Amino acid sequence: MESALKWLDNYKKSVGSTAIVRHDYIDENGNLSHFSVSVRKDELNEKLRKEVQENAGKRIEKSREKACENAEQVAEKLEKKADYATKMEKLVRENNSGWKPGDAFDTRILGRLDGTLGEVDFKA
Repeated sequence: MESALKWLDNYKKSVGSTAIVRHDYIDENGNLSHFSVSVRKDELNEKLRKEVQENAGKRIEKSREKACENAEQVAEKLEKKADYATKMEKLVRENNSGWKPGDAFDTRILGRLDGTLGEVDFKA
């Protein structure tokens, strides 16, 4: 009986379990009965969980940095487009004094604009 209990204790240790409550007894027929409540402390999973959480934090931080960079780039592009639109509107007004946004105009004047689209037929 003692060897069976030692074997059981060693098995529980090998799988990382710790017995909280344990009761062993031999019934009237001579059979060994065992009852135990044990807790398994899984150190490997705890370590992996911690690593995953740290990696997730790093990825979140990188994503935030990338999002800020992208937002800055978009803001710069919008600013350039707004500058271009302002220059284009100014050029059109100089050549068409009664022009209003949405009215058609002679697109050949756009050839004089820096960063031009060329002579394109569109409404500004």
